[in-house]
Amino acid sequence: MFQNAFTDINPVTGAVTYRDDIRNAQLDQWISVCPSTAGGKDWHSMSYHEPTAALVIPLSQSCLEIAAREVPLVHGAGGTAANRRWFEMPGSDGNMGKLAAYDVDSMEEIWSYEQRAALLTGVITTAGDLAFVGDIDRRFRAFDVRNGEVLWETRLGTSVQGHPVTYAVDGKQYIAVTTGLGARGVSPRTVPRVVSPDVRHPASGNALYVFSLDED
Repeated sequence: MFQNAFTDINPVTGAVTYRDDIRNAQLDQWISVCPSTAGGKDWHSMSYHEPTAALVIPLSQSCLEIAAREVPLVHGAGGTAANRRWFEMPGSDGNMGKLAAYDVDSMEEIWSYEQRAALLTGVITTAGDLAFVGDIDRRFRAFDVRNGEVLWETRLGTSVQGHPVTYAVDGKQYIAVTTGLGARGVSPRTVPRVVSPDVRHPASGNALYVFSLDED
């Protein structure tokens, strides 16, 4: 994944060295940066799959130009304190969503799957070598953790958001996930509408979907 926000990460301390123009940015000064404030590894939870020692991570491939603005210290003021203009990440071929697995020791990429629609859920992995994730285009998929192959998918009533969960009742395993537009205007939801307006989804609707795993 392309990034130009920092120039170095200390392998011992983890200290990040950011570009000078980012560290010294002034009010109303436009800075171009990748990934965006909603890009890269954002709020979407990743999953550690112990059998393969892999981290499976949902990623958002977006960048932005950002300029800090003055916020008056008066009642009712605030907001994001910045103006933003999002754009596609270089090298992404317009794919906002990326699911990738990384070796937990070396952090080398094992496999990746890219798509136009942004991923809007966390990832959950199972002992049966499955990884479940959903996107803004209403698709909920099961991937093979070992190679990234799509093993199953369905299209739900609206955008798949939140965090999939799995549980068992009387020995039968189930997967549940929520759908809906959630907090309208929050950047992880706003960015896909700006950068990929061709990916259309319903403007309303909320639901909880539950699926059972095949006994085999």
